[in-house]
Amino acid sequence: MNIYDCSECGNCRLVPTCCAGSSSPEPCPCESCCKPVCPPAPCCPEPCCRPVTPPPCCLPGTGERSYAMYHITEGAVTSGTDLALVPILTGPNGTIVAASSASVYLAQRHIYEVSCQVTAAAQLAGSFTVDPILNNVPEANYSTTAAIAADGGAGSVASTFLVSTVTAPVTLSLHYTGTTASTVNGVLVIREIA
Repeated sequence: MNIYDCSECGNCRLVPTCCAGSSSPEPCPCESCCKPVCPPAPCCPEPCCRPVTPPPCCLPGTGERSYAMYHITEGAVTSGTDLALVPILTGPNGTIVAASSASVYLAQRHIYEVSCQVTAAAQLAGSFTVDPILNNVPEANYSTTAAIAADGGAGSVASTFLVSTVTAPVTLSLHYTGTTASTVNGVLVIREIA
């Protein structure tokens, strides 16, 4: 029987079996293993005395998935502007981090679900488009356009798509084009799904 040292969240490591009052290298029943104190879930939700193969939650780089939420709150926005992203919620692992005030860095070796919703109000009728930009390349397949039907009106766009960073990290931003907006508001939510 082996035990796992759960002293660091998400970084359980195999340590030698030890028996209370024994110097024998032989494995002993779990009841007599020297058990380190486990942190609360989700780091090591199972008991620390485990079989040789650790559960996935205790392998380095696994466990909880990362997530982040950013507010989009702008005053007047002209065509050709990258929307400012204000972080309001970030999750564990550091795989999703703000790269600048208008971009988000997505770490390599993951798949992310990205959802955004943007509402623009304008003094003059027209239309606007929000393009996701991945590593400085506009992604037309994920582009969304809305009409602002009347002067002083507003329009909204929403989009959900997947971003793969399996081969390289990605920097994500949202690019606004179209009618000059008096205000732009919205939200960007990113979840690591694999």
